[in-house]
Amino acid sequence: MKAREKILYELNKRFICERNEAVPIIYLIKKTNFEKKMVYQGIHELLNMELIERVFISVCPICYESNLHINESEFSIIRCNYCKEMYNNNDYIEKYRIKEEN
Repeated sequence: MKAREKILYELNKRFICERNEAVPIIYLIKKTNFEKKMVYQGIHELLNMELIERVFISVCPICYESNLHINESEFSIIRCNYCKEMYNNNDYIEKYRIKEEN
């Protein structure tokens, strides 16, 4: 099984069981048992095929809830989805998930 097929399999499991919860790359490295380079190549191929999407997670310093963002450029000033306070945070976690069809 190729790296991209195994990655897609793991993301599909998360899509079905966890309602498309985004996962960090370290999760995919541990679950697939492939070398890091192969996992990165698989993710790159899936991103180019537009089967998965990259999302960014930041944590509000006021209420400590996680906020999901699709674009990296949104990280200048962020409005918390929960407490609605504004915060500036350049620290974020990059995660991947199955791209939802519109």
